[in-house]
Amino acid sequence: MSRRPRLLLDAEALVANYQLLAQTGVQATAAVVKANAYGLGVDWVVPTLVDAGCEIFFVAYPEEGVQVRSLAPSAVIYVFHGMDRSNLELYRAQRLRPCLNSREGIQLASGEGLEPAIHVDTGMHRLGLCVETLAERDIRACSPSLLMSHLVASDQPASPLNMLQRSMFVSWVSSLNMTVPCSLANTGGILLGAEYHFEITRPGIGLYGGSPDPSCVWPARAVVSWHAPVLMVQKVDQGASVGYGGTWIADRERVIATCASGYADGLLRTLGNQWCAELHGIRCPLVGRVSMDLIGIDVTEVIEAGFSVGSTDWVELLNARHSVDAMAAAAGTIAYECLTRLGPRFDRFVTHSNQPMESV
Repeated sequence: MSRRPRLLLDAEALVANYQLLAQTGVQATAAVVKANAYGLGVDWVVPTLVDAGCEIFFVAYPEEGVQVRSLAPSAVIYVFHGMDRSNLELYRAQRLRPCLNSREGIQLASGEGLEPAIHVDTGMHRLGLCVETLAERDIRACSPSLLMSHLVASDQPASPLNMLQRSMFVSWVSSLNMTVPCSLANTGGILLGAEYHFEITRPGIGLYGGSPDPSCVWPARAVVSWHAPVLMVQKVDQGASVGYGGTWIADRERVIATCASGYADGLLRTLGNQWCAELHGIRCPLVGRVSMDLIGIDVTEVIEAGFSVGSTDWVELLNARHSVDAMAAAAGTIAYECLTRLGPRFDRFVTHSNQPMESV
């Protein structure tokens, strides 16, 4: 087996997370699979979710939509970033549905039969149409299949912005004499409760085992495990340093395993001296700075527990016990960044219960 770092992708966990998020009584639960399915790999995420019953997907770019279309020929695919004249033909040919964020987009989509989503801005001030200037006749002209907005603070359940945005969205929808499905809730919105669900929910991070609010404990299952191969094991004396800059000094004789993972693979540099791997069920601190391709792992306690450590071993940087949310907290960021930074050098394997790993 290759000595590159590897990701083990748990198909049952992905399906379980989808089914958990889908138990909301809505008409449909979509899946957000932009950014290569949050770094986990759209080529296996989309077919797995299709088999689990998912029929609607959201992406950021039309090119991502083309990839999803090749994997899910009958799916409904919405594109968050909207469209312009240069890619209108692509939307037609691939049966993609733009999320219209501008009056120009609405005018372009009118009469085209694209069944777009109308995205209104209720407080994000990022993408979306201003509800005060959006005429119902313009909406009708492009025959939308969805009315949607995006929550600003769903990762902060106590924020008054959530209820304010919901109220604005409900008021706008109620002002239209139209019967069109509505969507407001991402993963965080789903966790806020049924009043945010409407007809279609669109979870993202929750599918992949993360939480929009790390302080919110909910029963998501870890989808990805990160294994880094041990390349070299050496003793270092008390007072010796490990890694660039000498930021970690041995307090006594220690055993350090040099492992193949680094910031080129998406391991955030801020995790130096802040994270732990696992080997033989024992927590092993990441010592010194994260470099481009390599890290130092203190395996002293593993050796002292009676295990041998050598170049056939793998340390686990992410697993069910070392969650992506915990890694994000240690790095001072969010799970979304940790996952979407996963690089192209991994060997990737899908795991199934009682079946051999399947390379993807």
